[in-house]
Formats: sequence, structure tokens, C-alpha cells
Amino acid sequence: NKCTVMHVRRGDVVLHRSQSRKYYAIKDYMELLPIERKQSTILLLTDDANAIDEAHEFYPNTTWKYYSRSRFRGSSGGWENTSPSYNPKQEVIII
Repeated sequence: NKCTVMHVRRGDVVLHRSQSRKYYAIKDYMELLPIERKQSTILLLTDDANAIDEAHEFYPNTTWKYYSRSRFRGSSGGWENTSPSYNPKQEVIII
């Protein structure tokens, strides 16, 4: 079985509007994949709980895998707070 890895980083996308990175929906990533990859297992690495919800909602036939951990939703944590678990040591172990 093949596995595709998708990294979706969003925590700092919308905080500094004039200098921020563009927001990409899961759809944007999926459109770049060959059809056989869309039907395989995808390991989703993300800092945004919304990305996981979006993946399941819009691509329910894809097998999604991701680490079970605390995540912020969107920019709720802010760029300065990168530890949703409020345990920096645990965050380093997860990385």
C-alpha cells in the first residue's frame, strides 16, 4: 500500500494580512495529486484541527491518518503560541 504525506500549515496564515501566506484548502492540495493517490492512505500533518475536519468532510472515501494530539482551530492559537497542549516538551516529542 502506498501512502501520501500532506503537510498543511495554517497557524500563521491569517494573522498578518498584508504579509501573510496564502490560505490553502484541502481541495487545493488534493487537486495536485494523481487520482491513484487520492484513493490511497494520506498521512495528514497539520497544526489546524479544521484541516482534519475538512479532509473528512470533503474526501470521505480517502483513508486519512494523523497524529492524535491537541490542535488549535484556524489561527486561534496565534503565531506566538505554538503549543496547543501548553506542554512544550510534549510538542517537541510529537514533532
